[in-house]
Amino acid sequence: MAIPIGELAQKLGMDSVLRFREGADCACTADGDVLKLFQPQSIRMLGGRPGDRRLCGNIGFVLRSDLPAKGRPSWRIRLASLSMCPIANFPWLSAHSALSDNDVSPAFVEGLQELLQKLPRTTDEIERNLGRDFLNSSGVERVQGLVGLLSEGRSA
Repeated sequence: MAIPIGELAQKLGMDSVLRFREGADCACTADGDVLKLFQPQSIRMLGGRPGDRRLCGNIGFVLRSDLPAKGRPSWRIRLASLSMCPIANFPWLSAHSALSDNDVSPAFVEGLQELLQKLPRTTDEIERNLGRDFLNSSGVERVQGLVGLLSEGRSA
């Protein structure tokens, strides 16, 4: 990661960092019954110079009640409500993902915040916006549901 996750979380206006034992650290914002997550990944730009990087990763949520009460969570623990989708599904956001001097663009921050605001805050909102069986569906179906929800009202 080009920018330390804690510093990135602060730049994105997120509350904290949720550290998973397997290295899947996420910038995190508590909102209602859920923790809204951004799992960043910095990648080299195809055809770019060695220092040219862009920010990609996954966005989603997990119910607070699924996290262990003590200790650090781990991917080894089945977090039944963990629902994530790649931000590559949102080309309008990816267009602003270039890292410049290890800093993210204001347009990227604004776009990511817009997506985070669209994520559900409660189990009732999950059922209403994503379907009653969303949390029982497969990972692929969850990705499709999240992309649909987060794309509403937005054209590429």
